[in-house]
Amino acid sequence: MSKAIKKSLKNAVEQIDNAKKVNPLDLSADQDLTIALMNMIAIEKNSNYPKLVQMVRDIRTDLMRPMLENVQYDGDIWPMSEKLLGKMAEQMDHGNHALESKKTQEAYAAYDAVFDAWVIFMGILCEVEI
Repeated sequence: MSKAIKKSLKNAVEQIDNAKKVNPLDLSADQDLTIALMNMIAIEKNSNYPKLVQMVRDIRTDLMRPMLENVQYDGDIWPMSEKLLGKMAEQMDHGNHALESKKTQEAYAAYDAVFDAWVIFMGILCEVEI
């Protein structure tokens, strides 16, 4: 993603998010929920317990539905959102392992990828046009 597009998306998401906030120091509910959804997808992908996977998937689906149901987008928003959240989970895990191995540059590159995917996801939720 080019720096100009990333900056444009980030600014648009921040403006929309700030307009919703009562307290400017609070994270928005969507931002908080995005992190939870990302972790739930990681559990789904990495668990060896089918019943647990199904329970987590059902909860995640119930949480994602209200976030996405009113988004007007020219694509299939659901699988795209799942892929972005899954990519965020993978890269976060990769960054954490790299950081534990003292590979700081690699860790920060992974965290940057997480942020890029998050900005795109929030841009979709906020219906930001690129």
